[in-house]
Amino acid sequence: MSSATQSQVQSWLRKRVYLQCAGKLAVAIGLLVLGAGFLFVTYWFVIGFWYFVLVRLGVSADLAPFAAGTFIALLFIGNARTDRQYLSELSVTTGTFSDEVVTFYLPGIGMASNINPLAPDTIHSFVKIITTLLFCGPRAVVAAYRYLRTGLQLMRTQIDAVANVIGFLYSRPGRVDFQTIVANVSDLNPVKTFPQVTLIEGVLVLSNEPAGLTLGSSLRGELDQAIGSIAPKAQ
Repeated sequence: MSSATQSQVQSWLRKRVYLQCAGKLAVAIGLLVLGAGFLFVTYWFVIGFWYFVLVRLGVSADLAPFAAGTFIALLFIGNARTDRQYLSELSVTTGTFSDEVVTFYLPGIGMASNINPLAPDTIHSFVKIITTLLFCGPRAVVAAYRYLRTGLQLMRTQIDAVANVIGFLYSRPGRVDFQTIVANVSDLNPVKTFPQVTLIEGVLVLSNEPAGLTLGSSLRGELDQAIGSIAPKAQ
């Protein structure tokens, strides 16, 4: 790839990194605000429960803030230790001869169902649903941290080195194994550069042998527009 084309790849990459970084940081802020809202409601729910229930049973009101803070901390620990697939597996027991769940309307009463609310698996499912709702705050905060971390990593991208790798991938169709990239891209530090390359959306990591990288069709199309012509393909 010519030096002029490589310069265009670098210019394109700077814009792409800026946009990705801005997007990650914006999502992180949004998730952090959302998570803080969930945690705020949870905190004051615990405070309210403490004052309106436990205080009347003789428990000191001074312990309410400590209990609420501890409960929030336990939610983060529980979220980290609980399998999401486990929480998503719900089951109920019907109170009739049929296993099919039926919801219907009773005049003067409202909506009703044939689900047996006292069955062990039904109660267990209700507990999972409540737990999932309580984990919304910690999950949003953890996701915000991950987006923020990715955004900060993008800010430290070495444009020249990453552009050299992307330019080499652009000049070749399909998969390019890591060994070939290292052998053909000059002044490449694989330990530092490859993790940064994989942060660019549209760069696909192929783990099956021989492990390597390739450019997605949408990313290749962006480069076509940025460069103005398709780079010569290796035979």
